[in-house]
Amino acid sequence: MRKGWLTASAAAVIVAAGSAQAQDAPPAPDATAAQATQIAPDDIIVTANRREQNLQSVGISISALTGEQMRALNVNTALDIANTSPNIEIIRSYAAPGFNTQITIRGVGQPDFQDTTEATATAYVDDFYMIGAGQADFLSFDIARTEVARGPQGTVQGRNSTAGSINYYTNRPEFDDTSARLLGTVAMFGTFRSEGMANFAISDSFAIRGAFSFDHGDGYLRNINPESTWRDGGKSKFWAGRLQAYYKPNEDFSLLLKAEYGRMGPVAAGNEKAYPVGAIPGLPGTYALATDAFGQNQANIGASETDVTNANGANEISSKMQHYLATMTFRASDTLSFTALGGYLKSNKYSVEDCDHTPLAICNFSNQSRSTHWMTEARGLFDSGPFRLTFGGNYLDHKIRTTSGTPLFFSPDITPFVTSYYGQGFLDRQRLKSYAFFGQGEFDIGDRVTLIAGVRYTHDDKVLDSIDAFTLDIPLTTPLPRTIEAFEAFRQQVFASPGAVFTILNRQANGDLAVFNKGLFNANAQVNFKPSDDVLLYAGYRRGVKSGGFITGNVAGTDPALRPFKEETNNAYEVGVKSTFANGVVRFNAALFYYDYQDMQNTSLIGITNVITNNDAKIYGGEAELTLRPMPGLNIFAAGGYVHTKVQDIFNPTGAVPILSDNRLPLAPRFTANARVRYEWDSLGGGLFVQGAARYRTSMFRDSLNNPSTRIPSIFVADALAGYNAPDDRWGLSVYVNNIFDTRRPINLFDVSAVGNSGEVVYNFPRWAGATLSVRF
Repeated sequence: MRKGWLTASAAAVIVAAGSAQAQDAPPAPDATAAQATQIAPDDIIVTANRREQNLQSVGISISALTGEQMRALNVNTALDIANTSPNIEIIRSYAAPGFNTQITIRGVGQPDFQDTTEATATAYVDDFYMIGAGQADFLSFDIARTEVARGPQGTVQGRNSTAGSINYYTNRPEFDDTSARLLGTVAMFGTFRSEGMANFAISDSFAIRGAFSFDHGDGYLRNINPESTWRDGGKSKFWAGRLQAYYKPNEDFSLLLKAEYGRMGPVAAGNEKAYPVGAIPGLPGTYALATDAFGQNQANIGASETDVTNANGANEISSKMQHYLATMTFRASDTLSFTALGGYLKSNKYSVEDCDHTPLAICNFSNQSRSTHWMTEARGLFDSGPFRLTFGGNYLDHKIRTTSGTPLFFSPDITPFVTSYYGQGFLDRQRLKSYAFFGQGEFDIGDRVTLIAGVRYTHDDKVLDSIDAFTLDIPLTTPLPRTIEAFEAFRQQVFASPGAVFTILNRQANGDLAVFNKGLFNANAQVNFKPSDDVLLYAGYRRGVKSGGFITGNVAGTDPALRPFKEETNNAYEVGVKSTFANGVVRFNAALFYYDYQDMQNTSLIGITNVITNNDAKIYGGEAELTLRPMPGLNIFAAGGYVHTKVQDIFNPTGAVPILSDNRLPLAPRFTANARVRYEWDSLGGGLFVQGAARYRTSMFRDSLNNPSTRIPSIFVADALAGYNAPDDRWGLSVYVNNIFDTRRPINLFDVSAVGNSGEVVYNFPRWAGATLSVRF
């Protein structure tokens, strides 16, 4: 029955050759596509410099989409950005949004999945800084615009953006419209998704807007283990809501208040399978093996099919978030205006997993995180014709508490300790207080040349209080934990064990070793040249700095002196062109860059510890985007990116692997390519459309050790979409097939070989078909 429906759905849309969704569950497309003339983004207004500018007038490599374009092109979450933009990779360590998202831009990212580590590709929602990229991924619905800026953006945008930034702007309430939109999607694997909004114009100066998002799916990974507490993996269970109130009594003043709440899970969202890895005598590094240390592989445990696993341990994640934000604007004069914003975000999440994914209790893990942060920013914009100045300051206060219990070799048949079990746990608490001042000026020399210079000073005061313990004395009668409450009790049991060995890093025991207190400088200098009204050439230097920090998580036995890591500095040089020809029919944007990266913070997963070291790196490459509108209704988009990375003298401070040198950076494929074709035409009183796109990337490594076991292969994925929009956008219907060719290659690999030659593999999602109905009231 399923195959028949799939064949029928594919035949209905095969005219539209597909859009790549290479790394997660394909989000449902909105049937309400924009008009053809709006798909090409040559007239998008962006705020990369914290003021409104035309995309083609900004000397930064930016990919930007309006909300209408995002709905039309099936771009709904942070993950989808990688499918429409070159030189961007987004990995979710779990299948669900808003939990653990790692982003690399031009080969630069922070693949450490400890919540105490901030990202290098920073994320903002309505100018509010998201500590982790997953927080932005969590709230990306009813979006007005998305901007991805490549390269350091630390001068006016904010902290730590040595790789780049992703900015989301939600739809504000509108004073001249009272309406609502509702869409629903029904798809394979028990998938139901819905999204809606309602806008109420109370008066010509006050309006309210509400929006929600809901996602439920039964998953596609089947667990055949009779002892497990779950049967289906890769499931989804998500909902979120947003309420905004907007007051603007005149053109000189406005106030926007926003409240958001979202929850994901609890659900068995993990989609990993067993992947035996380990060393081969006489060869460096680790490799895929025929079996793990106990003779198991996917075939002999009955899990040789891609979507079947046999795991006896737990599989559950849950996350919830609440966010409040107030933004005020004030125009003091025709040349001077101010913006002030203040916000608070609270996030609680946990995960429990069987990290060997076999019938034996070799590796089980949990993580629980409670994070709160608030920030405030005030900035001004001075504009007097040829001279423009953006200036301001902000303050950030962040507190986070993470805990974990890790039972290893938890079966009498496999424990290396004949009379007891091994257990490990940690409790990490970190506090950050940061303030910053920034300014950036632009000066026009005539009509063709603009000089730009900016600087930002940030002072971080970060303090860690970390306790890690392991013990060999867990009684054999102790049951294997399967819930987060049981894992937390197990951590406390480890801490209370008479034979526990503690690794501590805090101010009381280690003094300033547990403190990062330092001032950091970001800067940029650039020249823009416009040989004509439709062509912009630019060249610039950007100094991006990311704050230092500490190795956290499972660090038992690691010398406290090895755990702090320094700030990193990216000296980025870039030249680029932005051009529009033939009255907007052709748009071509391209950039070349070179990064001299000093003390780059590199992550390597060694055993069950994310080890971060400072290493110098050299990175160069470029990207190009071409948009064509050769005839009414037809839009063609093609993009490509190339990145060459070399990080020097990678080493492991724990001594578990030999010194390596001149490796490739993690999650940094050499080449990425995107292509999309969309055609719309008037028919049946409304408009029909077909769309196809594809994405390709070359192979990449999961971490800086470049072990052959973590080499993620290249992948090509295509999707298809077709639909109808009624007149005046009253309703729309679309059908889609994602991953048309059912490409099932690994998209994520983990080496946990220190624990019985265990490893994890995640395969690309299977072919996925569905239909979406959208109605506007």
